Amino acid sequence: PLLVMKLSAVKEVSYVEKRRLEKKPAFAFDLDSLNNFPKKYEIYFNDHFGLRSHFIQLYNSLFVATLETSPSFDVIVGQDKWLFYSTGFAYQDYTGNKLSPLKRIRLWKQILHERVEWLDSLGIHYLLLPVPYKIDVYSEFLPGRMHKLKGQTELEQLLEHLGKEPAFDDVLDIKNIFMEAKQHERVYYKTDSHWNLVGGYITYTKIIEHLTRWFPELK
Repeated sequence: PLLVMKLSAVKEVSYVEKRRLEKKPAFAFDLDSLNNFPKKYEIYFNDHFGLRSHFIQLYNSLFVATLETSPSFDVIVGQDKWLFYSTGFAYQDYTGNKLSPLKRIRLWKQILHERVEWLDSLGIHYLLLPVPYKIDVYSEFLPGRMHKLKGQTELEQLLEHLGKEPAFDDVLDIKNIFMEAKQHERVYYKTDSHWNLVGGYITYTKIIEHLTRWFPELK
């Protein structure tokens, strides 16, 4: 590894870890540099250690392949090796633990109506496009024990309230479109949290279709 580190070109970004790597610290003969340089250089050394990316991939693969679990507490290994976030808003939302108070939902709806009215006075159209989490679209690939944890999501809560009088109609529900489209082709990456190029293209075409109500010339 040390030889690889010495002979390899210095990388700025790790595509395995999806982050920018630490730059080599400058050294100077002053008290501040002498105090801070060892720690900074250790961080740099760890980031650029030879074969680091290969070791990380091997470590993660062994966990997934042999133990069928994730080496990270932030990730759930689902069925057929599908990966999902286990922390943050996505998981909380899936289990129904992120529901907003009805007062806040009503406020959001009021703000949307006021926004449309204001933009309409300026000759501007407004379209709301809420995007679902991957865990909501491909929940069937979650571990079986997690299916019973499903609750109402914040998006479902909001869309339900937007449908009540006075209804807010300028909204495009991508989740239902994805649920239909995924029967024929994958719309989210299997090992990432984002939609793929197919999902992006489907969303783009549906936006254009919706906008033709206001702009018939759009193709």
